[in-house]
Amino acid sequence: MSTRDTVLAVLRQSIDAINAQLPAARRLGTSPDQALVGAGSGVESLTLMGLVVDIEDRLMDAFDLELPLADMLGLPLEHNPFRSLDALASELAGRVEAR
Repeated sequence: MSTRDTVLAVLRQSIDAINAQLPAARRLGTSPDQALVGAGSGVESLTLMGLVVDIEDRLMDAFDLELPLADMLGLPLEHNPFRSLDALASELAGRVEAR
């Protein structure tokens, strides 16, 4: 499995874990174009922070390294990896491979 595929699996596992705590109407999708920030994402700030922490923990388990993600949340939307699962997976795979 490639680094990117492993990262995508981590992201989907984290979303599944968060979704287990949410009512059906607020659950997140796992498609590559699922937005996590921005207008229309439907993700509340507390849900997003819980997701970020879960992703960080799972990345630590999968790759044995710390990748702080909260700093990426403040980026402008056009550069923000949280604009889609696909963009986030690409960004995180690049960071993993760079270490």
